[in-house]
Amino acid sequence: MKNTWNKVCNKINFKIMDIKSKLVTKKGRRDFAMNSMIKFSAFLIIAILITLVSFIIFKSIYFFSEYGFINFIAGSTWNVSTDEFGIWKIIISTFFILAISLLIAVPIAIYSSLFIVEYLKPKTKRITIGVIQLLAGIPSIIFGLFALSTIGVLFQDMGAPTTSNLIVTCITLAFMALPIMISLSVHAIESVPRTTRYGTMSLGFSKTFTTFKIVYRQSKLKIITAIMMGIARIIGETTAVMMICGNNPNGPDMSNGFIDFLFSSVSSLASMIGLEMLENSGPLHESALYAIGLILFIIVTLINLIVLGIQSANIRKINSSKKNNNFQINSENTTTINKKYKIYSHKYTKRRKWIDYFLLSLMIMSTVLVVSFTMTIVISILWQGLFMMQWADLISTSTANGGAGILASTTVSILLVICSLFFAFPIALGVAIYLNEYASSQNKFANGLRFSINVISSTPSIVFGTFGLAFFIGFCKIPLSIFAASLTLTIVVLPMMIRNIEDGLSFIPQSVRNSSYALGLSKAETIRKVVLRNASGAILTSVVLSTSRVLGESAPVYLTLGTAVRMPVEGFLSPGASITTQILMLWKTGTDANSVRVMYELGFVMMFMILSINLFAAHLQKRILPDYKKISLRTRIKDWKDYYWKPMIGAFFGKDEK
Repeated sequence: MKNTWNKVCNKINFKIMDIKSKLVTKKGRRDFAMNSMIKFSAFLIIAILITLVSFIIFKSIYFFSEYGFINFIAGSTWNVSTDEFGIWKIIISTFFILAISLLIAVPIAIYSSLFIVEYLKPKTKRITIGVIQLLAGIPSIIFGLFALSTIGVLFQDMGAPTTSNLIVTCITLAFMALPIMISLSVHAIESVPRTTRYGTMSLGFSKTFTTFKIVYRQSKLKIITAIMMGIARIIGETTAVMMICGNNPNGPDMSNGFIDFLFSSVSSLASMIGLEMLENSGPLHESALYAIGLILFIIVTLINLIVLGIQSANIRKINSSKKNNNFQINSENTTTINKKYKIYSHKYTKRRKWIDYFLLSLMIMSTVLVVSFTMTIVISILWQGLFMMQWADLISTSTANGGAGILASTTVSILLVICSLFFAFPIALGVAIYLNEYASSQNKFANGLRFSINVISSTPSIVFGTFGLAFFIGFCKIPLSIFAASLTLTIVVLPMMIRNIEDGLSFIPQSVRNSSYALGLSKAETIRKVVLRNASGAILTSVVLSTSRVLGESAPVYLTLGTAVRMPVEGFLSPGASITTQILMLWKTGTDANSVRVMYELGFVMMFMILSINLFAAHLQKRILPDYKKISLRTRIKDWKDYYWKPMIGAFFGKDEK
């Protein structure tokens, strides 16, 4: 025992002496400060997750002690006036919403991802992925507004009693989950080696056969991971579901046939929190809503554990394949596939061709459907907002005397972005540097940190809102303000910023770092002067994309900022309403003609800001490409004249251009 204690003391003394030696010089002090900030940022992510879980559990204890966990889960009645808080029917409704949404989203995601990777040319592929990223950047409140005015009206014409029902909710959530499913699936399909495709097609297999029988099967585990992340997105959506589900806690109507079931009003776990948190009837009701948040968090954690298990299984499969020299198509697999294909080629040639045509048609229709839906929602909101716009509303600062207060809510949204990024950027940068530059793949702390980031990333935003309400406002005594909402949004936006910055750092070749070390620069100096400068474009792009995320959030802002439309005269300590929360409050107070007009005006402003941000981000990403070449306007006009205008004029007059 004494020897062990002496070893620990000697190790601590050696560490202290090492730190003192580094602090002697100015360079050493600067490097020590940078390394300390990076490690502090990494520990802060773990601390945020622990604090988040602890406070939600703490706020739920009172309810569980009074009502009981079994009564809470198994109870079929949610009635606040009689203190009945059973969520079994709400769980059933959430399950039906999830099942139908996946039934719509999964085939579209798989078929469109395969078509984008395997069939589209690089330029067309880049444009299509850009459109899908635009769909990912559309705020939930805009989805809800579009669903009410377009999808809901369509089903109401088909016989639905209202525009808010189960099928409208499922279709909307399916398209909200598609961007993350398609993006991750595209990465999974691209990871399949090209030699696998060429080897299969050189044996005489069709491209469609190769796509589904070889490429899809090899990337299936990663595609399942993408679907699991889409499940977390569907379960956690709050604002759009509040607007379009009907908010009936008694579950769907399953007694009058399938059509009435699809047209029935429902409620989800997340929407119950958002709908009742600020209007709770007392401590028991409030604690019950935090208990729902705890159930949501447990579901999300289980989903991430399943994803982690799938990823581990995929890694083991790859390692075993490499160990057996089986990472490409071996002779046995080739013989098996060849025999199978010979059956098709000799006996079922026409059948195989028709199957190929059918699968190709499904892939094309899925991709066209995603792109068409994105363009429809963008054009619909912009056109209707522009058509209903009263330009004096753009500079109105309050809703008094019929004003729309657009300038006030826009100013609040901009201040939210500034304050949120002020806190989020240094933490995200430090964590990304640690994960990419310091942590190894075998580091247990780094793996735990990555898992924490995944859990925070897939946690429903309404859970962050309840945490911000309990911790920043209830515990820290910060008033409802831009500052409190920004602290909450910092946690929301951190995972996306960390991933984007880490991706940017990973693209810097290791040879650049080695050259810096060879010139005598320390690791901290190399990161500061070489790596960060080379990755500055990707870092700036992550900031721009995070700006879009902050602007589009509504559930956490709704609980921590306030709902009154007013100019932020007190700076960052001012309460108020952002653009998204103002749309939400207009929906809650009523849908008269004037409210609808203001909602579309706000939607127009929001979509204009989101489109501008996405175009700026796309321009930045294009500029940081290694083959980027700036072309002047004069050169573009000359090229257009030479390649389009002159041949067209020549053809019109019957002259051949030489």
